[in-house]
Formats: sequence, structure tokens, C-alpha cells
Amino acid sequence: MAIKVKVPNENFDGERGGVKFEKGIGVFEDEKVGRELAASFGYEVIEEKKAAKKEAPKEEEKEAPKKTTRRNSRKKSEDK
Repeated sequence: MAIKVKVPNENFDGERGGVKFEKGIGVFEDEKVGRELAASFGYEVIEEKKAAKKEAPKEEEKEAPKKTTRRNSRKKSEDK
């Protein structure tokens, strides 16, 4: 799992630990190396997920179950 390491200077463009940093952020494929570098320099570690699995449908896209009202409930029970 890859992790991002963020340095305090947002404008930093350079290399640390064999990884190129752009605008203060570098992506480490080797999580252990990234964490060690961040710990030794006091940098922030940002967890990054690999390709996301199939996205769950948004709440808006899910069909809401039909709600019955009391009036409709009584009619249904009377019909039986």
C-alpha cells in the first residue's frame, strides 16, 4: 500500500529518501521507508488507498423503500 508523506513547506520540490516531492508531497510505494523518513524528519503521513474497489451507490441514487401511511395500511388490511 502506498503512502503520501507531506513536508511542512508546501512549496518544496525536491527529493528525499529516493522519492521526488512536488508541492510538499511525495508518494512512497514502500510504506516502511516512507514511515521511517516521516518519523525521522517529523513529516506528516497521509494514508493512500490503491485503486478503489467498485464504488457503492450514493445515498441519492439508492431507491428508498416505499413508506405506507396509516390510511394505506388500513386499506390493505381491510382488503384481505
